[in-house]
Amino acid sequence: MVDLTTTASSLDPWYYQPLSNRCLAASAYPAYLRDVDFAPDGQHFEIAATGYVPADSTGINRDICDAVARFPTTHNPLTADAPDWINYTGGDTLHSVVDTGSVVYVNGHNRWLDNPYGKDTCGTSRHPGCSPRPGIGAIDPATGHALAWNPGKTRGVGGKDLLSTTSGCESPPTASTSPGNTTTASPS
Repeated sequence: MVDLTTTASSLDPWYYQPLSNRCLAASAYPAYLRDVDFAPDGQHFEIAATGYVPADSTGINRDICDAVARFPTTHNPLTADAPDWINYTGGDTLHSVVDTGSVVYVNGHNRWLDNPYGKDTCGTSRHPGCSPRPGIGAIDPATGHALAWNPGKTRGVGGKDLLSTTSGCESPPTASTSPGNTTTASPS
């Protein structure tokens, strides 16, 4: 990150060491991060990632693999800059993230959210459950859990971009959708 001021800029010392941990799909990707967005107030940012799932169960709630994570922008050595939360898809890539302040939107070829133990499944026998959110989802920025809003979207290769507008958040059409097939997000 770069700290910007009106007179100078400097490299921020922020670094989250687990970003260098390998995800289970490690051989396919040299880097897992796909998108970053900052909250309108500048106090947090979210990272969307690919990578399938953490390489082992010790990586859950630490490694950002097929997940979105929220971090504070303030450096806090006591928390080792751990994310406020991580929301896993259970093995499906998230390509984009937008933080509107009241909602964090994610877009990709995801089937689920709230799925830290799933590996191409909705949970496991020991940790059942997830929140079905095909293609797009809305997350509570305070808790990191999926909101009830669930319009569904053709997954295909997944939406690659999100656009925040005054009327909500839009996922523009991709090669896998027909022209004009946008999904407008505005959960209440």
